[in-house]
Amino acid sequence: MSQALPLAGIRVIDYSHFLAGPYVGRCLAALGAEVIKVERPGSGDAGRQHAFTLDDQQSGYFLQMNMGKQGVSVNMKDPRGKAFMQRLADSADVFIENYRPGALDKLGLGYAELSVRNPRLVYCSISAYGHTGPDAHRAGFGLIAEAKSGIMQMVGVPGEAPPLLRISLGDMYTGIHAFRAADGDLVIAAQVDDAWQRFAAMLEANGGPEGFGSDNRYHDLNGRNAHREAILAVVRDWAGARSVAEILALLDSVDIPSAKVQRIDEVSADPQIQARNMVIEQLHPRYGTLRLPNLPFRFSGCDTTIHQVAPDLGQHNAEVAAALGFSPEEITAMQADGVLFTHGDTRRATATQ
Repeated sequence: MSQALPLAGIRVIDYSHFLAGPYVGRCLAALGAEVIKVERPGSGDAGRQHAFTLDDQQSGYFLQMNMGKQGVSVNMKDPRGKAFMQRLADSADVFIENYRPGALDKLGLGYAELSVRNPRLVYCSISAYGHTGPDAHRAGFGLIAEAKSGIMQMVGVPGEAPPLLRISLGDMYTGIHAFRAADGDLVIAAQVDDAWQRFAAMLEANGGPEGFGSDNRYHDLNGRNAHREAILAVVRDWAGARSVAEILALLDSVDIPSAKVQRIDEVSADPQIQARNMVIEQLHPRYGTLRLPNLPFRFSGCDTTIHQVAPDLGQHNAEVAAALGFSPEEITAMQADGVLFTHGDTRRATATQ
């Protein structure tokens, strides 16, 4: 029998955009929290217009980061919109935002004001540099982090412009080496001394040059670094004459961590991915069946799979407003005036950007 989800009964306001904040909300929704996504009227979260847009308001990126949430769209320039948001914050347990420090203070949604109104509120503020220091006011993205952290300078080819990592990384594992096989690419992690010795002996025993496995110059990290080019030449020639599957089988036989460099379609079909239920299906009313990534963590006895699709812009305006105690007449007036905005309502979209 499945247990109750650990965050059942917790209300979260997701007043964030793009990646970091929405992903936090998406995780909390999977753990049972009621997550209410708040967006600006008109265009909504900028993530809706991310690459691979399915229509004029939904991208694959947005669907992935906002599944399981309710959606409201509020005009904060109208006093009624501010009152709506403050009442919503009064009812919440958690408030998530990832704007520049101080930006929400101007809207009456900063920590100082909301914590007075609701002392039990957990205010989760995500920013590039924190709320102190000379760069606190600056915006930040993955590309900025690559440059500021030194990662960009550490990779690439000397004398050429630093390459882009092209993916947002929370951490990285630097001891992996790529070599090309006859029918694809793979990585071999044989950087530890005993792993290297097993690898080199296996390579010599399976068609590699005589003495490669017993060459003491390669038996410690400093030696391997000093003779890096010679080692790479041997391994590239050896791997280039064999298939990825053959090489992986040989590496497995001597317990060397390795993996094929997979395309996205191969990742989706990977047995490990399937066994862990890392790709889930959702039935969307407009797009049909969607295949989206699941969360990497689990809770024993709980099913954290989200079946509710990401909301349309302002989809749950009326329901959330009614739950906050607004009368039907007040809700109708706010909808008519664009205080609560719904996708497809073009009457006040331009005026409320």
